[in-house]
Amino acid sequence: MKLNFLYKPVCDIRSVKYKTLVVMKLTAIFLLIGSLHLAAAGYSQKVTISRKYSSLESVFKDIKQQTGYIFFYSGNLDTENKLLNLNLKDAPLTEALDNLAKIYNLSYKIVDRTIVVMKGNTVVPNSVIQGIIAKRLEITGKVLDKTSGQGMPGVNITFKNSKELIAQTNSEGEFKITAQPGDILVFSYVGYKPIEVKIVDGKPLTITLEDQVNNIETVVVTGYQTIKKDNYTGNAITISGEDLKRSNPQNILKALQSFDPSFRLLDNNLAGSDPNAMPRINVRGATALPAIPTNADDLVNRENLSAQFNLPAFILDGFEVSLQKVVDLDINRIESVTLLKDAAATAVYGSRAANGVMVITTKAPAAGKLQVFYNSELQITAPDLSGYNVLNASEKIAYEQRAGLFTNMTPGVGNDTQDNLDAQLFSRLKNVASGVNTYWLSQPLRNTYGQRHSLSAQGGDQAFRYGVDLRYQTMPGVMKESTRDRFSGGMNFNYNPNTRLLIRNDISVNQTNGVNSNYGSFSDYAYMNPYYPIADSLGRTIQELATWRVNTFRDNRPELNQFQYIDRYVFNPLHEGSLSNFSKNSYFEMVDALSVDYKILESLRLRALVSLNNTISKSDNFLSPLSKEFYGTSTNDLNKRGIYNYDTTNELK
Repeated sequence: MKLNFLYKPVCDIRSVKYKTLVVMKLTAIFLLIGSLHLAAAGYSQKVTISRKYSSLESVFKDIKQQTGYIFFYSGNLDTENKLLNLNLKDAPLTEALDNLAKIYNLSYKIVDRTIVVMKGNTVVPNSVIQGIIAKRLEITGKVLDKTSGQGMPGVNITFKNSKELIAQTNSEGEFKITAQPGDILVFSYVGYKPIEVKIVDGKPLTITLEDQVNNIETVVVTGYQTIKKDNYTGNAITISGEDLKRSNPQNILKALQSFDPSFRLLDNNLAGSDPNAMPRINVRGATALPAIPTNADDLVNRENLSAQFNLPAFILDGFEVSLQKVVDLDINRIESVTLLKDAAATAVYGSRAANGVMVITTKAPAAGKLQVFYNSELQITAPDLSGYNVLNASEKIAYEQRAGLFTNMTPGVGNDTQDNLDAQLFSRLKNVASGVNTYWLSQPLRNTYGQRHSLSAQGGDQAFRYGVDLRYQTMPGVMKESTRDRFSGGMNFNYNPNTRLLIRNDISVNQTNGVNSNYGSFSDYAYMNPYYPIADSLGRTIQELATWRVNTFRDNRPELNQFQYIDRYVFNPLHEGSLSNFSKNSYFEMVDALSVDYKILESLRLRALVSLNNTISKSDNFLSPLSKEFYGTSTNDLNKRGIYNYDTTNELK
């Protein structure tokens, strides 16, 4: 007789055994992955040990002092009567431990920041590893500036006696790390006093860093003169080129943010990671309220409020230059940067200094034998979408249904009928049922690899010095097909026959080529619904994804009975990327700058500046006849559609 159960049994023995086996396997896999990660951390640690006729315990103390790792003995090691000789310099931690294991017949395993040591070739039990892992604490907290009370981004977090960086604070100054009770964390930031904190429990931490005052700068370079800092009455800050490189070797302007809280690069959400977009800068804060928009709905708009910026004046070796010149400047050429931010700068430069002045001094050739320098850098950029938590296709369409998007709220006034809305809903449900769940945010993005090369030579004697340099940089953008390439070269000569006269001549040539992405802006993809498919059943990219009928009348009051319904098309931004559109630009600049400095008296100097600047700007743009810009036009003749523009500007001054 066959029994049919109406209900599934509460407990199936075979199911329980299978699930237990799966859990055991997963536990073993996670332990293995954790061990591999911790072993890799051991390779990154370096130790230097020089011991003669020493005990094992003394070597363990050396390792603990240099790395911050602690030792855990499992069992009796029996090493008291055996002394060792060991000489290692900048050796990986694992190499030092392998030497000790061979000498004393030991085995070891690195778990977190603990080194478990056992006698013989025995395997460290999982119970010991799990006991150490169980002591882990997830530590969260925030780092604040003592002066402003605001969160500090980019603060380095390390363990004491270890050079390994374990974390950095995010844009809000917050952090999350894993540590064990007794660990000592070190929080450090350029220009601030480092602070040490000992981990006791898992409570959130609030760390406050204060400025570190160093009386290093003895002079202030204003662009017209170099005076003692004690004699300068204005507000100025000077940063050396080496400090800038340590902070951010890729970008001068981003490096300056680490040294002056009033110097800020504003977020440009519309430009995103476009390598051809010029940054927006504030040096002295917002000087005015934003312009009041005509549309009242946009009065309190985050983008409107954050888009106000004031561009400072840029002075390069005594000559005023453009923002693009500064962006394209090789950071290896910089000797120092001085920020002038108050009325003293206005007295020197006039109204153009109202938003502050950035004075950049480049390195002069050094006297001596011919020296040749080569520098190469690789930059890897990857998009970070971890901050986006968007709905999937089924969740989004369920949300729209609950919001009444497919319900006719005002029948008979010109909008879609309920039948049309039902047809749109069923079409989207069909897409979801067929497996459409497009993650649009990742579609136009890519990982990029940029490189920078510079070759320079310099030489001469105390009276006459010369320098020659060549530079090349490629900077592809995260948006597909966007890039910015820079080629530059220069020669500079210094003639200094005596202590009174200095003649300097700088000749530089720069060529910048930029290509904008065909895939539009990132905001286009942020607006797309996940239930829209990219291509049809034949693999062809779809141009029109949907049509929405919307009321464009702003003052939608029932008593006015005014409705202005139009059809709004939803276009596939990837379709534009598949066309032959292009947007290119190039910028050529040749500058010959001559300066003569003559010291008449100790307190009286004569300085003359002459420059010749030739710039050629070109833009080359083409919009395909198949672009969405011509969608729905009355003519079907492709020869009467499409746009091509070529502009060039030649300026000599």
